[in-house]
Amino acid sequence: MEIFNNIWTALSTPNEGLVNIILIICSIFETIIVMYLFIYILNIKASKRQKIIYIILSVLEGAITNNLLPSPINNIVNFIILFIIIYFVFKQSILRTLLAVFLPIIIFALISTLILNPFIKLNHIDYNLTETVPIYRLECLFIIYCSATLVLLLIKNKNIYQRKGEQNYVRESNRNCSRRTWSRSW
Repeated sequence: MEIFNNIWTALSTPNEGLVNIILIICSIFETIIVMYLFIYILNIKASKRQKIIYIILSVLEGAITNNLLPSPINNIVNFIILFIIIYFVFKQSILRTLLAVFLPIIIFALISTLILNPFIKLNHIDYNLTETVPIYRLECLFIIYCSATLVLLLIKNKNIYQRKGEQNYVRESNRNCSRRTWSRSW
């Protein structure tokens, strides 16, 4: 019983060491969501190998820079390295790579902004506790990741319907083209 009490105490009191460990684990999920966001928004064709390389490099880069560099500098370095990773792994143009870096950031910032204030009010806590108490941090990240996944699914379904419409248009135009050539040959 004392083990459960110790675990609950570690999760429910400010513990920045545990939060950092949790953030490294959560960065894997966030990287996957971010990758699929820019892949679906920009209609990037990516192989399984490219996706795995991107996830591994991004998680390693994030873990290293977030733990070694101070706060404002690590964000700038993260953006630059993320740009380089996306540019070389997915072989996109500079403009598409910039969009791939910043569109998911904008989406996550909007979702976080919309969720954070109600989260703080409902739990009767302040922002510092959300950042330092592991149970609150996990709960907030879970809600943000679920919301981002819903946005991702909406974008994915929108792209599927657009592609089906394009395929139907191509099939219809091919059918019309073959009818025209058949009627001309008589």
